[in-house]
Amino acid sequence: MSLSYEKWPFENRAWETDERWWSACHVPGSADILLEDPFHWTILSGGPSCGKSVALSYMLRNSAHNGTFVLKLDPFGPSDWKAPEPLGDIFTQIMTRVSQVLRDEYWEHPEKLSDLSVTHKEFFRWLVEKYNRPRDYKRWLDGLEKDLAIAMENVSTAELEAEAAGLKQAAGMRTQIVDLVNLCRRSGFSDVLVVLDVPAHLKAEHLDMLKEFYTWLEPMHQAGFRCIAAIRESIIDECRLVERAHGRVSTITLQPTIEQALEVAGRHLQAATHGQVCALNTLASTVLIDHLDQMVTAEFGQSAPGAWVQLAQLLLENTGEAGEPLEQADFRNLRLRFYQKFMALNITPDSPRAGVWRGPNFIPLDPGLYDFLLELHRRKGNPLYADQRNNLRKENLHTLASRLRAVIEPDEKLWIYVLNRRNEGYWLENYL
Repeated sequence: MSLSYEKWPFENRAWETDERWWSACHVPGSADILLEDPFHWTILSGGPSCGKSVALSYMLRNSAHNGTFVLKLDPFGPSDWKAPEPLGDIFTQIMTRVSQVLRDEYWEHPEKLSDLSVTHKEFFRWLVEKYNRPRDYKRWLDGLEKDLAIAMENVSTAELEAEAAGLKQAAGMRTQIVDLVNLCRRSGFSDVLVVLDVPAHLKAEHLDMLKEFYTWLEPMHQAGFRCIAAIRESIIDECRLVERAHGRVSTITLQPTIEQALEVAGRHLQAATHGQVCALNTLASTVLIDHLDQMVTAEFGQSAPGAWVQLAQLLLENTGEAGEPLEQADFRNLRLRFYQKFMALNITPDSPRAGVWRGPNFIPLDPGLYDFLLELHRRKGNPLYADQRNNLRKENLHTLASRLRAVIEPDEKLWIYVLNRRNEGYWLENYL
């Protein structure tokens, strides 16, 4: 059997393949049902590549059709705006993005403005002016018809500003959320849903932002306003987020089985090969699948569907023209390819912790090894060798390299990250 396949099921989804992916590759899970109508704030937890982001995306697709005002936020990514005041960083970002989305909504559907009361209009103007650039409200007015622009320009926020100035922080957050929910409901939305997909690699200041956000949950816990966040279990534990929320957040934990992970991989194979391959055991022997399962469980802590989809792609790439299943003897080569392609080292010199990310896992390093790794990283693939300039004796260089390999290399005989050739020193490969 000669295999031909398409790559789109394994790639980051673009808008032109998104619907196709949901139809062909998605396997509904328990989290999809649990997230359909959460009664209050929810944390979707689990290990790396367990399906948290997919479950969130599935919920977002459904929420967009049931009248919910949905705001997907990346509070830890780059931003082109400066928060006017440190009012709980994530909260500030939520209100900023809400103001921008509502501004665009009213610009596209100006007829909705006629349904707003005076207090709704006052809050909208106050929201845009507080959380955006000084002239953004005026620019928005310029896009409206003349009579409507004049009416909205005459809206006064003096009373609202005076009230806000006299409120303490918690009360201010509470009143803003109540006003926001009222505004959104008058504009045709049923409720407000904020969605956070928290990345695994967070700086110390981002962890502090997350802690603060859940500490301030009491004033934000208002009817019609809820948040669902996908957060890795290790971050939840490290930041003690559930304890900080004091019972105001429920937790859904994803724990996929090997059968579920293989089903997900099979759906991707079926889509990629137009039905020629429908299951992983067509491409790999039972013994090889068992070895790969042990590797995935050791690295990810569970049968991670995301990792199995990546392995399915590798199996397609490495299946010969005859189409015979790969055997146990192919395991080492597959492991090498897996780590090279999907498990690059992520080295962040400004990190407060001495260590390195290998795929989903942080590996702590002692100061000597960490300095050695940073030196290799600074050389950007150029060899480091023992000479007087580096103040390294040959024996010390070999010892450092051996110790670093023992910690970060998955195979003690097949180097992936720290490479060397005789008389050419050591260098890094497969790193970000």
